[in-house]
Amino acid sequence: MSLDTLETPQTHTSSIFWIYHEIFAQWVQSTLSYWESLFCHSQELLEIWREMLQQHKNPLSYISTQGEYQTFMSSQKARKLVFETALKQLQLLKGKEKYINPELQRLENYIRTNLAFTFTFERPDYNVSCQKEEEICETERMRLMKFSPIEISQDNAYLLIAPISGHFPTLLRKTIQALLDEWYEVYITDWKSPLEINQNTLTGLDAYTQDISDTYDIVSHDTQSFDVLAVCQPGPITLSSLALSESQWKEVPRSVTLMASPIDTSVNPTQVWKVWESLSPMMLHQAQLTSPKSGKQVYPGTYQISNFISANLERHLKKFTSLAFKSTPLDIEEEKTLAFYHEYFAVMDIPFDFFQETIQKVFQTREWKSGKVRFWDWLLDINNIQTPLCIIEGEKDDICGIGETHAALGITEQTETLENYLCVPDTGHYGVFAGKAFRKQVIPHMSRFQQSLS
Repeated sequence: MSLDTLETPQTHTSSIFWIYHEIFAQWVQSTLSYWESLFCHSQELLEIWREMLQQHKNPLSYISTQGEYQTFMSSQKARKLVFETALKQLQLLKGKEKYINPELQRLENYIRTNLAFTFTFERPDYNVSCQKEEEICETERMRLMKFSPIEISQDNAYLLIAPISGHFPTLLRKTIQALLDEWYEVYITDWKSPLEINQNTLTGLDAYTQDISDTYDIVSHDTQSFDVLAVCQPGPITLSSLALSESQWKEVPRSVTLMASPIDTSVNPTQVWKVWESLSPMMLHQAQLTSPKSGKQVYPGTYQISNFISANLERHLKKFTSLAFKSTPLDIEEEKTLAFYHEYFAVMDIPFDFFQETIQKVFQTREWKSGKVRFWDWLLDINNIQTPLCIIEGEKDDICGIGETHAALGITEQTETLENYLCVPDTGHYGVFAGKAFRKQVIPHMSRFQQSLS
């Protein structure tokens, strides 16, 4: 079946899931009698299978209205439960028949893939290999977490500034593990979900900028020396926090590495950025929903992740079909891909005022490009930042284009050198901060940059 034959919905939120639904529905209809005969010896499994089919009817048709937002979250939990139950039943069948029939293995792959592609709203565990994981402090908007390597041989630590972009900070699990494996202590801003934040708590850009600046003081009292690693979205407010701390003679990191960050989105705007640049105040208002637990106004993480996926829909679709319809057990690399999507679809809503200000200031008025950024009632001088910067970009990044992060060097009037800039060849957005490229190219480059500061 070709994608060209499908009329996908106009809303970016549901298009990818609608396509999956159509592909699966056509496949199931052509083999329905076969499946039912296969499960006829187990009435319970047959009922689960039929219920599983019901989960594919209009999977995201009701997410667009605020009144049914909680219903959507509940439906995703129900969808997850159905697939988990089906998987348990199938594994019992597997024990009896040892999957002699390849269609049983295909069904297991399909169920597991759907579990990975189902939205979840609970914070995953970090699950990193370390000597100790501890919470250093907690504020209204974040927890500062610390991970200690099994052996400490590095003189400096890393503070990761996690993005607030629809995922939990646990998405940086591989980044943390890679740094731990190089014997670095690692701190991370573990941002709270709006589900955990009091309705009256400030959640605009300025509040998070202040949090990052305050974190520098806390980390500096907990370790001898530290460098900052800001991943993607928080790049601009990390620059603001530096300007703030320097202007107040507070503690600052030895250096800051900006990775695939939208510092000047006019340089090489991607399709995702173009969508956000075009959002009107009315369109932003329509995307505003209420968090069912805390009452905070939010931009749903499901919208955000679907927007990212739509930037390369064909690639994600191929990943889904290659995993879901495979008739043999998944190999090691395919298991890693499945684990990635499990994490990718664990979504965290974004405080609406934070999202709105990010759209307006980063993508529309591009305040950081000017070198002067408003913070509360006064201006921060980004041009005058003295902390050394290192810039990392991905050659094939389809979210943050080449040059957008590099612009920080010009804005802060720092000269590009071999040590403070790296464009990672043949690497996309996620690969810049996780995986082989990060371990084999980015970490060694950051090490050389640190040595150049000595």
